[in-house]
Amino acid sequence: MADFRTHFTTACTVSGIFATTALYTGEITLIDTVLIWGTGTFGGLLPDIDSDNSITLTITSTLLAAIIAIGLGGYLASRVPLAHNLALITAVLWFFRGAVIPFFARITVHRGNWHSLSAAFLFAFCITNCSYHFFEKTASFSFLLGLNGGIGFITHLFLDEIFAINLASLKLKRSFGTALKLWDFSSPCLSTLLLALCAVQIYYLPGFQPLESIISKLLETTKMGLG
Repeated sequence: MADFRTHFTTACTVSGIFATTALYTGEITLIDTVLIWGTGTFGGLLPDIDSDNSITLTITSTLLAAIIAIGLGGYLASRVPLAHNLALITAVLWFFRGAVIPFFARITVHRGNWHSLSAAFLFAFCITNCSYHFFEKTASFSFLLGLNGGIGFITHLFLDEIFAINLASLKLKRSFGTALKLWDFSSPCLSTLLLALCAVQIYYLPGFQPLESIISKLLETTKMGLG
């Protein structure tokens, strides 16, 4: 299994390439590019929120709690007084870090449902919908944000599978196949829940025409850049 540094470096590189390509489509600003890059990098770390390694779990869960708290603060900035907003951000941060994450760690198993393609899709859909519906960003930006988040997540899964191959003996380790999976047969109830949540998120996506348009522009920009 790849370590934290490998996951971080690879996710940062892959998401950086995607974000830079997205910038050249002309659909986003430089600040948008940084946000998309950061989301992809974070997506590359998120699968290890179910990690048994205390350091990895602490870093990943703290980042997640901070992102949620800051996002909530930004959403409420024009809706509630500053003092109320700061108090709410602090409460959410400590509640998430002190209660939600420990509970999540207790009910999940490393390389279980959270290490799966369905979890990657759910993360990408949630990011897209939050950006579009809650923060009222454009459909193009929201899809780019969600796409790079999902790409970062899947990059993590690919790395785990690659590191499950013993190159010296060309043999597969026992962990091979436990990351890039759509369904966890050892936990069918949670697998069904993840897919059901994906279906709900798909319903709320900002239409498929903007997604087709942005993918077309990404491919065209890539072709021009390589040509």
